[in-house]
Amino acid sequence: MKKILVLVLVCLFCIQFVPVASAELTYDVMPTSGLSTQSILVSVRNDPITGDYKQYMYVFIDGAMVKDRVLCVDLKNGNYRYLWDLTFVPPKGANGFGQHRITIWIETEFGVRKTLYYTYTITDGLPGTVASWEQYIAAHPEILVQLQGPKGDPGDAGGAGARGAKGDTGARGQIAEINYADLWASVPPGVLVEMKGEPGAPGVQGDPASMVTLAVSCVVSVIASAMFTWYYAKPKEVLM
Repeated sequence: MKKILVLVLVCLFCIQFVPVASAELTYDVMPTSGLSTQSILVSVRNDPITGDYKQYMYVFIDGAMVKDRVLCVDLKNGNYRYLWDLTFVPPKGANGFGQHRITIWIETEFGVRKTLYYTYTITDGLPGTVASWEQYIAAHPEILVQLQGPKGDPGDAGGAGARGAKGDTGARGQIAEINYADLWASVPPGVLVEMKGEPGAPGVQGDPASMVTLAVSCVVSVIASAMFTWYYAKPKEVLM
C-alpha cells in the first residue's frame, strides 16, 4: 500500500513538468472581408506566450491548405514564443464571391491540437457554390437582367406532328327517358299562348231545316235539270 501511495505522489509531482498545450488561444483575421486578390492576415497568440516545447500552426480556407506546419518563434535558448502572424491570398477555387471558412490548427510537438474557425467574405468575383450564387444575386439583383439578355425573335413554327392513333370507341350510354309532363311544365305559359293562339267565340246555332222547303227545292232542281238537258239535246235548224 505504501508503494502505491509513493507512486501516486511521484506521478503528481512529475505532471507539472509535462508540456501541454494551453487552451487559451486568441486570434484575429484582417481584413474581415475583401477582394479575391487581397492578402489575408491571420494572427494567433497563446497564453502563456512562452514555453519550452514546440508548437505549429496550419491554415486552411474551404479545406484547401494555405500554410503548412509553421513553427512558432524559436528563441534559440530552448524556449519558444507562441505567436504567429501569417498572410496568404485565397487560392483558385476558394476565391469566389461569398463566404469562405478559414480553419486554423495549433498543434504541439506531442500531437495535441486546438482548432479555430473564422468566416471570411470575398466581395468580388463569381460565386462558386449554389449558396454563394444565392447570396450574390440577393446583393446584386441587376445581374439577373445581365444574365438573361434581350428577348430574341420568335423562331419558325415547327411542322405538324404525325397524327396519333385513334382511340377505342367508348361505351354507348343509356337512352334518356323524356318526361313530357316535366318538359311542358318547364315552358313559360306565355310561350304556349303565342304558339296556339286564343280560341275563337262559338257561333250561333241555326234553326232546323223545313222538310217541305227541302222537297220543293229538290223538285225545282230536277225540272230545271231536265229542261236544260232537253234544250241542248234538241236538233238545231241549219240556216241557209
